[in-house]
Amino acid sequence: MKTLYIFLFLFTNTSIFTQWQYLPTSENETIYSITSKGNNVIIATQFGGIWISSNNGTNWTQSMVNRSVFSLAANSSRVFAGTFSQGLFVSTDDGMTWPFRFMGSNDIYGIGIKDSAVFAGSNGSGVYYSSNNGISFSQTSLNNQKVHAFAFKNNKVFAGTENGIYSTTNNGINWVVSGLSGQDIRAMVTNGNNIYAGSFTSFTYGVYVSSDNGSSWVLTPLHSAIYSLTTVDNYIFAGTSFGGIYVSSNNGASWVTKNEGLTGYYISAGAIHIFNNYIFAGIYDSGPPPSTDSYGLHRRVLGEIVGIQNGTTELPSMFMLKQNYPNPFNPETVVKFSVGKASQIKISVYNLLGGLVDVMISGNYPPGEYETKWNASSLSGGVYFYSLKADGVTIDSKKMMLIK
Repeated sequence: MKTLYIFLFLFTNTSIFTQWQYLPTSENETIYSITSKGNNVIIATQFGGIWISSNNGTNWTQSMVNRSVFSLAANSSRVFAGTFSQGLFVSTDDGMTWPFRFMGSNDIYGIGIKDSAVFAGSNGSGVYYSSNNGISFSQTSLNNQKVHAFAFKNNKVFAGTENGIYSTTNNGINWVVSGLSGQDIRAMVTNGNNIYAGSFTSFTYGVYVSSDNGSSWVLTPLHSAIYSLTTVDNYIFAGTSFGGIYVSSNNGASWVTKNEGLTGYYISAGAIHIFNNYIFAGIYDSGPPPSTDSYGLHRRVLGEIVGIQNGTTELPSMFMLKQNYPNPFNPETVVKFSVGKASQIKISVYNLLGGLVDVMISGNYPPGEYETKWNASSLSGGVYFYSLKADGVTIDSKKMMLIK
C-alpha cells in the first residue's frame, strides 16, 4: 500500500505541471517583457509599470507605477527598463527602485547587454550606447531606425530594426546592413553557432537563422509573426502572434507548439523568459465575438519541455534509446542505446523540474549497440528523465523512477 501511494502522488504531481498555469497579478494586462535578477522575476506591463516576484510568481510587488514599460534586461549588477516616452530607467537593487533615468522622452523598445556594454534601441532615434554599465549613454551612428532587439556573436553586435538587421564591430561607431532588409525584426537570440531573428513583417514573417555570423539568413519552417525568442541548452522558444508558443530542439529545422493550458481562440506570446527551472510567458488570448480578451502572466515547469521533447531529426533511425531496466530501481539501473553513425554521444539525467543532475556517458562513439550502468545512490527517490543526444541533437528521452 505504501508503494502504491508513492506512485499515485508522483503521477498527480507530474500532471499538474504538464500545461501552462495562469499567475494572477494586480495588473492583468499586456506584458511586454520579462527578465530576472537575483531572486526576482520582473515583468514589464503596458500601463501598470513594473512588478516583481521573489517566489517564482506566487506573490507580486509593484516597483514602478504609472508608466508603460516596453523592455527589460539585466546583468550582474543592474536592471534596465525601457519605457514609452520617458526614456530608460536603471535599478541597482534588483529592480526594487529606479533612481536613474536617461534619454529623456524617448520610447525605448529594446535593450542589449554584454558585460558592462549596454545598448538601448529607441523608436526612430536608433541605438544608444553605454560603455560603463549604464552610468552614461551616447547616441550611435545608427540614429534613424526603430530598434527592438539585440544579439551578440563573436566580435559583432547585431541590432534588429524595423528595416532589417544592422551590425557593428566597434560599439556603434559604424554600422553595416547585415541582412533581412525590409523585415521588422522584433526578437534576436544566439544559441551555439547560430543567430536567430524573429520577423513580424506580413507574408515574410517567421524565425530566420544564420550559421555564418550574420552573413546569410535562412527562413525556418516556423512562419508566424514573432514577438519573442529565448533559448536554453539546445532548445529555441518562440513567442508568436496568434500562434502561441513554439519550441525547436534541432536548430529550427522543425517546431512544435507548446500551448497546453492556453485556451484562447488566438494566443499571442509577447514575452518569454526562463528562470529558476520555469518558463514564464506574457500571454494575450483573443477571439471573435462574443469571446472575451484576456491578458496576463503564465508559468510552466521547464522540465516538462526540456529534456523530454522528441524533436524531428535527420539522423538515421538506427539511433535508439531504450527503456532502462530494472525500472523502478534502487540504486542501479542499465540503459541500452544504439549509435547509427560515428557521433558525439551524451546521455543526461534531469529531475522533474528540468534540472541537470548527472551525465551517464559523454564521448565519441562509433556505430554499434551499447549499454551503460548508472548508479543513483546520491539522489533522492522520485521521477527522473534521461535524454540521448547525438552531435548535440536530442534523439529521444525516457522516464524512470528511483525508489528509496
